[in-house]
Amino acid sequence: MLLLSLLLAYPRPLIAAVGRAYAAGGGRGRRFFARLRAGLRRTAGLFAPSLLGPALVLSIVGWFAEGFAFHWLLDALGAPLTQLQALFVFTFAIIVGAVSMLPGGLGSAEATMVGLLLAMSVELETAVAATVIIRATTLWFGVVLGFITLPAALRLARTRRGDGAAVSA
Repeated sequence: MLLLSLLLAYPRPLIAAVGRAYAAGGGRGRRFFARLRAGLRRTAGLFAPSLLGPALVLSIVGWFAEGFAFHWLLDALGAPLTQLQALFVFTFAIIVGAVSMLPGGLGSAEATMVGLLLAMSVELETAVAATVIIRATTLWFGVVLGFITLPAALRLARTRRGDGAAVSA
């Protein structure tokens, strides 16, 4: 994932590979390959510090907010976990969900969360209730933040390009 991110941030090797693929294809699909090269160049703009920095800060704040919310929920349900334990359970379960490659980690994240809570001596009913509530309330948190911040990010991207052309999604 890191390698892919680096290739998208610094796309010269990918652009060169696209050029070689175009030449190997006998020069067919000129418009397609031109659009692919332009898309790679524009994608690199998303890794600019002025866009990536605020997004990264917002992401970190969001992750900690969700972890703190999970701790507060567990505390309200009477589960004897520390803030660090709750943050670990939430974060580890979300990572397992991401690795599962299922949309939103559905199923795998919840199973991991319940399993870890049970391993930490949380009662089954409390573990299931906390998992269902936190996933129902935070699964779409990032989507809502994205909808809120997308117009500003697109506006900033247009400004960085220096023209009023719309940025394709």
